Amino acid sequence: QLQASEAGSWVPVHDHNDGVINILSFGAVGSEGTDDQAAIQAAIDAADAAGGVVLVPEGTFWIGSQITVPGDLRLVGLGRVRSTIKAMPGFNFSTSKAVIQLGDPGSGSVSASHACTIEHLRIHANDVANSICVYSDTVNELGGVFNCLLHSFKSKGIHVEKANGGTPQNFNLRNLEFYISSDSEPNAATAIDIDSDGQRFLISNVSVVAYSSSLNTGGIGIKVDGMNGLIQDC
Repeated sequence: QLQASEAGSWVPVHDHNDGVINILSFGAVGSEGTDDQAAIQAAIDAADAAGGVVLVPEGTFWIGSQITVPGDLRLVGLGRVRSTIKAMPGFNFSTSKAVIQLGDPGSGSVSASHACTIEHLRIHANDVANSICVYSDTVNELGGVFNCLLHSFKSKGIHVEKANGGTPQNFNLRNLEFYISSDSEPNAATAIDIDSDGQRFLISNVSVVAYSSSLNTGGIGIKVDGMNGLIQDC
C-alpha cells in the first residue's frame, strides 16, 4: 500500500511485509508530554536487522533524547507538514547530540552508515538551548536528508563533521527548508554546517527563513570547511 506525500512522491504506509515498520506498532502515541523516543528507536532497531523503512505517520511525536538512524535504513514521514518529530522542552543537546543522529555514531565504519536517510519529515528542535536538528559524523554513500523541514533550532539545522573516527562523504542534502523562529544562541544559528575532509557531497534546493534577527546578526545559511562538493539552487 502506498500513499502520496505533499511533495508528490509516494511513501509506504503499511506496517508489515517489505521491511516497512510503522512506529505506532512499537507504542508511539504522538501526544504532547509523552516521550516517544523509546518507541521510535525500537521500531528503527527492529527494521535495522534486515534494512528497511520506518514510517512516521501523520502527527507530532515528542522525544526527550536523540534517536539514531543506522545504515541501510530510511526514516520516512508522510510529508514535512504532516509528520513531525519534535524535541521535548527538557531535551539535552550538545555539539554532537541532535534530535536525530544520522548513521552509526562514532562507529568509524563507512559501510555501517551507507544509505541511511531521513525523508518527508518535519524535525522540530522546539527552540531548546544549543539545539541541532540532525547530526552525523559517519553518513556515507547514498545517505542524506531529503524533502524535510528543519524547524526552530538554536544552533544548527544540520551538522556534518569528521569526528570519532568517522569520515562523512558522498552524501546528499536535497529539497530542504530551514526555519529559525526565534533569537538563536550568542554565536547565531547555522542552517547547514559541514566540516569534513571527505570526498564529495551534494546540496540542492535549500531555503532558509529566519523569523527573527538571527541571520542578520552573524547567522550562516550554508557553511562548508575542508570538503569538496556541489551546491546548487539554494
